[in-house]
Amino acid sequence: MAENKNVVILGGLGLIGFEVTYICLLKGHNVTVVDQAGIDNDKKKKLEKYNTKFKFYKKKINKEFVNKFFNILKNNDSLINCLYIDNKVNNTLGIDKLDIQNFKNTISLNIDSILNLSVEFAKYLVKRKKGGSILNFGSIYSVVAQNPKLYLNTKINENLPYSFFKSGLVNFTKQLSATYSKYGIRTNLILPGGVRDINNPLQDSKFVKKYNSIVPIGRMARPDEIAYLAEFLISDYSTYISGAAIPVDGGWTAI
Repeated sequence: MAENKNVVILGGLGLIGFEVTYICLLKGHNVTVVDQAGIDNDKKKKLEKYNTKFKFYKKKINKEFVNKFFNILKNNDSLINCLYIDNKVNNTLGIDKLDIQNFKNTISLNIDSILNLSVEFAKYLVKRKKGGSILNFGSIYSVVAQNPKLYLNTKINENLPYSFFKSGLVNFTKQLSATYSKYGIRTNLILPGGVRDINNPLQDSKFVKKYNSIVPIGRMARPDEIAYLAEFLISDYSTYISGAAIPVDGGWTAI
């Protein structure tokens, strides 16, 4: 029988993150969520029956969080990091309009949070001598380029720092696995494709239509289709999976 885990989820209230939170609770794990957003009424209602297994910290996750609030991460078996800290300037810039300083700032923010927290958590698990699991989120853009035609005449833009950082997570995951697997610490990466947000009427319909016309499966992902894999990868049913970068993309990276 699989053992229930103590899981900390960074960014556990986002589109994918909240579904990961909910599925982990549904499967019996104890979950601590850290997110800079508050819990709205719909999410509170969905989580209320899991009060004894759920903790929430409203914190901005940055370098200061790593330095001051690492005790939140302690006494946990698994870290699931759903974060990407965006820079709104670079979120509108493709490679042909690159602003180097803003690019550096964005990458630095994510190194300070995502990469640093993963390494510090791995070191903590080594000291604890019980093993554990680290799961980060990449993207289809970890392994393929952004297609400029997909963004043409939509409200969504290419985002070079995003794909640059997400691609680096592939080898970072492999290096963590190569270093820490001998301690019973597994490190994996999920590479989601586009995700449909049915609760967001502002999600660009032209972009969604274009995306659906390209992806082999013909539609965007539902958040739960990604969340169930996340729960599997921190569970005892995946104890021989480490260093993997697994696409959940409807075949996007297959073509």
